[in-house]
Amino acid sequence: MAGPSWAAGAELFRVPPAGGPVVDFSHHGVRPVCLWAGAPPSGLAVDSLATAAAAAAGDSMEGQRPAAAATAAAETALPPRLALSIVVPTLNEAATIGATLRHALSVAAAPASIELLVVDGGSSDATAAAAAAAGARVLAVRGGPRAAQLNAGAAAAAGRTLLFLHADTALPAAYDAHVAGALAGPRVAAGAFRLGINGDGFPLRLVEAAANVRSRVLGLPYGDQAPFMRRATFLGPLGGFDAGLPFMEDFALMRRARRVGRVVLAPAAVATSARRWETLGVLRTTLMNQAIILRAVE
Repeated sequence: MAGPSWAAGAELFRVPPAGGPVVDFSHHGVRPVCLWAGAPPSGLAVDSLATAAAAAAGDSMEGQRPAAAATAAAETALPPRLALSIVVPTLNEAATIGATLRHALSVAAAPASIELLVVDGGSSDATAAAAAAAGARVLAVRGGPRAAQLNAGAAAAAGRTLLFLHADTALPAAYDAHVAGALAGPRVAAGAFRLGINGDGFPLRLVEAAANVRSRVLGLPYGDQAPFMRRATFLGPLGGFDAGLPFMEDFALMRRARRVGRVVLAPAAVATSARRWETLGVLRTTLMNQAIILRAVE
């Protein structure tokens, strides 16, 4: 089955033909449309798949808003082997994306249960080709903020759990087992990994330490810590990323997650590139981040 492609211009995330499960992100200003290139899975019409899923869900959908109920119902029809979908937003990341994706599969405890989704924002290099060669489904969402890319990937994902990964960040060994363990805790809405930075020097160690204290104590990890959550939580109570924000959409999502339940830190660290700290300097990057956060919470 060929995957969907995405383009700007529709009110809702929709799996055509009309009548399939709809995920409404229009309140966040996101307007992509999914166009299937090929037959639906197992010869079923998408309408039939959605209807069967909704019937299986039964009365458990009562009281939920229609879009959230449709999304949760559709999850009952997902292939059981796809436990985790990794969503990677990209823009001109040809130099890193292939290695990031291959590493993600090589260190997974159950690689057959992992789905790789790359959502490209209009790269002018070979990002899409490199991602496809590494085994990812590639979607295109052009002309919007990174939040729009992330929301499109989440809507297209087949896994019951979502993990949002930066193109220059390497996941730790058995990360999928860590994700499952973290989300099994009581009242957990979301989680992330400890921050590790691929770079030398005491200033970067201070950045790591401060980020990990903030994440553990305040429940506010950043996007470079590979945040994860159940897809039903993301599409339901959290309502997706706010595509009205040009940046710090990950911080805003974690703030909302704290109101839904606990945000936990997995006992393993990602290894993210030091390129932004090396480009701008550790002090300048840290001060810029704090200024953005203070503006966001005003």
